[in-house]
Amino acid sequence: MREHMIGSAMDQNLSGLYMTKEMKMNVLYRVQNDKAAAPKTFRLSFGLIAAIVLILVTVGAVAAVLLGGKAFTKDVVAPIAMQTDSERFSAQEVEEILRLADENGIPVPQYLRERWEKWGGEYKEELMRALVKTELGFYPGSWSLEDQNWYSQMLVECGLADGVGNLLPGENDFTQEQVLHMANTLMVEKLELPPDYADETKFQRFFTFGMDTNNPNVTFKRWDVGYEDLETGAQYNFMMLDNGLITQAWRYQPGTEASLHALTEDDVVNSFRHYFGNSVLQWNMEVLEQFYHSFAMCDHTKKTADPGIRIVAQTCFLLPGGHYTYMTEEEAIRLAREVCKADESLQPYVIYFGDGPNNMHWKISFWEGTEKSMQFRLYAQIDGRTGETEYAGDYSGAPWYAPLVSADLHASIAEDKTPRIYEKPENWRSPIFTDDYWDALEALDYNAETREQRIAEWDSQYGNATNQWPYAHQAVFWWWDMNPEFQNINCHVPGIPVEGEHISKEEAEKIARNCFMEEAPSLFTEEELSRMNILPPNFHYQVDNGQIVAHVWRFDIQIQFDDGQYSDSLIHIDAHTGEILEKDISSAPGNG
Repeated sequence: MREHMIGSAMDQNLSGLYMTKEMKMNVLYRVQNDKAAAPKTFRLSFGLIAAIVLILVTVGAVAAVLLGGKAFTKDVVAPIAMQTDSERFSAQEVEEILRLADENGIPVPQYLRERWEKWGGEYKEELMRALVKTELGFYPGSWSLEDQNWYSQMLVECGLADGVGNLLPGENDFTQEQVLHMANTLMVEKLELPPDYADETKFQRFFTFGMDTNNPNVTFKRWDVGYEDLETGAQYNFMMLDNGLITQAWRYQPGTEASLHALTEDDVVNSFRHYFGNSVLQWNMEVLEQFYHSFAMCDHTKKTADPGIRIVAQTCFLLPGGHYTYMTEEEAIRLAREVCKADESLQPYVIYFGDGPNNMHWKISFWEGTEKSMQFRLYAQIDGRTGETEYAGDYSGAPWYAPLVSADLHASIAEDKTPRIYEKPENWRSPIFTDDYWDALEALDYNAETREQRIAEWDSQYGNATNQWPYAHQAVFWWWDMNPEFQNINCHVPGIPVEGEHISKEEAEKIARNCFMEEAPSLFTEEELSRMNILPPNFHYQVDNGQIVAHVWRFDIQIQFDDGQYSDSLIHIDAHTGEILEKDISSAPGNG
């Protein structure tokens, strides 16, 4: 590797100097002999480095161009960095690198020279980045994606990074132009980004694409776009995952307390449910960690109507395997199974959370049933550092979100005797809907006093996703917990299908399937069609101007692709006639 890098440097930078094959091999021979003399502690001698640099600069007047900050770092400093496993250059190495930089006209700032001399060395990555900045600019986020990727790969080659963190978009990724268009449009419309944001004399742009290489569990690639107003210091930021999920969009104005956020709590919740599943309990740790940060960075002036989500958002989820992981997930499960006396028939559901090295916790909940209908039985919370049991108990009467929050938070909620605000909606018994409809809802005995108990019962009986509950249960939950401001506007209200009056769910599904298959063969392959999934349908009343205009079966048909993404096709069917009221058949990932 070292010989290859030196040879590559000679090939790339000596196009104006004739060297015979023998001359080049003589230099590389000296490198090889130096390595053979001390195979365990091989270091390229400074004398040899200096000789190579002198060869490179003999091209003459164009030497400064040939060895700018990038080339100097890649061809001179990187080989020195690879000679030891240390993360730091020694004082002697820094002194020699600075001498060689001066000979090549690399403008190392005086404050860095003083710091490096004072410290008697420098971290390799810090020094290399400082040298590259002399050519590419002070902010790495302002470099081109190509230069960011080049630098990231060089760190891997030098053993200073475990993986390439800054990537170039591939064939199946969004293009730079697409991401910038989405980011700029949203920030101008929602964050008041001035229209002259492209003026480089007024704004500094930051644009990156990559992933966190410090944690092996991270699989999301992420786009980050930002602007800084060079006059006011205002910052505009946009973050999007590679599947198209916008997780953050906000503006910060120095000297003010308030930030402006483009996404509301419901924007974040609905987006995550769309991409990762309606039931939060089906989200993996990576999704939960991203959700925690995204929810924290949204506009909280309008609270989400789902109180359980707000409780979940108080738990700081972290990815195991990162800086604050002191025991494996397997060991935590073993300890929890022992303290809970949970036999092997119960499956473990694991979360990891905390806010620092001395405050880390594993929570393992044991469940039975299916993944779509988990019935939680026991749990234990383990100190993530010592392995001591902090809490252990069962889930009798616990709300759906209990496995997702710390035992402290769960206990404080359970002990809180403050009356809930879930009062009967003012528009209860609206004359728009029949008495039979309201009678069916009231028969469920769902009110401010029984709410927690009913939700726990229904979670246990029907599953955690409300779209899997019976239709009357869905309707009463909508009226009480979603707290709709029902006025004379257009909306969809969960309804209850009536046997003999409406076509059955099974008949409606056949109609939806036939409608979908009329267009699907031209949009999907046979293999993709084999993965077709028809989600449980919604039944609702379509209300326009205070009147019911249709009773509707709504179907969502998904096709999963090889890369894990999926498309949504939506079909609305008149529940009386079977007529197709609306359809959106699409092969676009994330449609709908």
